[in-house]
Amino acid sequence: MSNVLDITPALKTEWTALIQVLEVGHIQENIGREELRHLLFTDCKGTKVLAIIYGYHLPLFKHTFKPYKRYYISNAVIIKVQTQFVISSYKYSWSLNNRTLVQPYPELKPPVLPCHFQFTPFTQLHRHAETDNYQNIRGVVIKCFPSEQLHDGSELSSKRDIIIVNEERILLLLTLWNSFDDNEGYALQKMTTTPPMIFGMRLKVITSNGLSLTTTMGSAIMINPPAAKDLHLDNWYNENEGELEQLLNRKTYNESDLLFPIPQKNDTVPIATAIESLKSQKPVWIKGSLSLLHQHRSFSNTSCANCQKLIEADATYLQNHKYLASSRATVQIDDATGSLSATISTPDLEKFIPFTPEELKYAEDNEKSVHDTIATSVDSVLLFAFVCSQKTCHQQEPSTTYNIVKAYNITPAKKPK
Repeated sequence: MSNVLDITPALKTEWTALIQVLEVGHIQENIGREELRHLLFTDCKGTKVLAIIYGYHLPLFKHTFKPYKRYYISNAVIIKVQTQFVISSYKYSWSLNNRTLVQPYPELKPPVLPCHFQFTPFTQLHRHAETDNYQNIRGVVIKCFPSEQLHDGSELSSKRDIIIVNEERILLLLTLWNSFDDNEGYALQKMTTTPPMIFGMRLKVITSNGLSLTTTMGSAIMINPPAAKDLHLDNWYNENEGELEQLLNRKTYNESDLLFPIPQKNDTVPIATAIESLKSQKPVWIKGSLSLLHQHRSFSNTSCANCQKLIEADATYLQNHKYLASSRATVQIDDATGSLSATISTPDLEKFIPFTPEELKYAEDNEKSVHDTIATSVDSVLLFAFVCSQKTCHQQEPSTTYNIVKAYNITPAKKPK
């Protein structure tokens, strides 16, 4: 039996390895529109190996690999991996084809996964918001929302929101898109007896719902993996089930204060520095004084009832979906080094203005101007703001917009006379 670290192109077909399946990826297309499937294996020492099956060979392995099962593999093509894509101490990947031999390892129950996993605490996820620095998380799924069908022109897609929680007692929304909805989402929905534990691998941190996670093409959802005991969450969940049920009923996954703790002194940067960081889409905390800019759109808007994301939609769409009234405004933040204009929306905008989203909608529906009142209420307010950048394109002209994802009013209280 060959040691994985010893398997190189020089061995050609003179090797056999015993591996355990970590991930069975969904079929996707590469740049040349060729279908492929990624798999992730580990050997008994915890060395991870990326394997790929390309188009013509996909049917040969359609039902072969099951998560966490072990197999003997030989005769795969050994390929040198580019340095930036190396995932472990092993510098090669395997391409499986019609000459590759795969045999199941005879056992009733797969062993504990031998490899190391590294997970990001929920309270640290905001540091990676709206970047391509994807994160791994571990949690218990305590709520599965129904699957939704979405139309974007001729494109049809589906998504399913789930709520996860970990030992930090923080509830977090994770959106499963398309094949993740059809496969993992459907499987999770059927697990009604005991809430399943998942490892969410390579998830993107986004600023919907204040802060949430979403799958991308390269993500993976590992359901109830046979992990080491110190990674299990079943006993912890059983001991805290009542409290977690209360948190779920309160919809604390919508409370961004938990995921964006107020920054410490060293967490903020000057606005001039922030602008440079935001050019590379790195989110930042800034501190400054607030003012209202001229508004090119209504203060009133709508947002998704589940994820709180702002919805730019017509009345027909809103009739068929759950939504909430929300508000937004374009503001400017100033400090001694510069100025930054950004959009702030519900629920943070309401910390600075004397209107609820419903009151704003009523005022605008009845053509009552609220601009001056809002301008006065935000003028010179001191705040901490967590700002993200977003690249957009309008009429083929690229531009960058800034969004305040989280804000804290830190204006000193006025002393009584």
